[in-house]
Amino acid sequence: LGLRRARAVTLLALALPGSMYLYQGEELGLPEVIDIPDDRRQDPIFHRSRGTVLGRDGSRVPLPWTRTGASFGFGSGGAHLPQPRWFADYSAEAQTDDPGSTLAFYREAIAIRKVEGAGVDLGWVDDLGEDVLAFSRPGGWTSATNFGPAPVALPEGHTLISSSPLDAPGQLPPDTTIWIRSTSSHEA
Repeated sequence: LGLRRARAVTLLALALPGSMYLYQGEELGLPEVIDIPDDRRQDPIFHRSRGTVLGRDGSRVPLPWTRTGASFGFGSGGAHLPQPRWFADYSAEAQTDDPGSTLAFYREAIAIRKVEGAGVDLGWVDDLGEDVLAFSRPGGWTSATNFGPAPVALPEGHTLISSSPLDAPGQLPPDTTIWIRSTSSHEA
């Protein structure tokens, strides 16, 4: 559910006007490492708080580029913060040829955003339901995010990208964002 929601909010944010900033590991769907041994922690807040505040180390563990190696391809030696063995499954190498991976999702969304544009203008779409945040973008496409507990009907159109699989045709599942080139007029 966490990854599903993260992908939905990422697609929502990418549909908004302006620049988009991605953080280390986000494009890999990389979870925070929470079980770093105390003697390997480096964040000063951990030491100043005598271990009561873990700090940022869990989100600063070096990225896994490859499935193997002392630092999963991050460098020739071991990483300055320990990388767990499960990092291999999240590595860029493991995800590169997987069309369903989080890395493939980010690459596709960014490529579509580049082609479709994310200019300044947007128009609110309010006829998709009270649990749906939707807005139209220049070029005739709409971003819709279902925050509710049940699927909602989508307008007819061509799906550009969806953050999760569409379980039923014409329905937007919960915790999902879709970019759709609508055949009806939702443009502002």
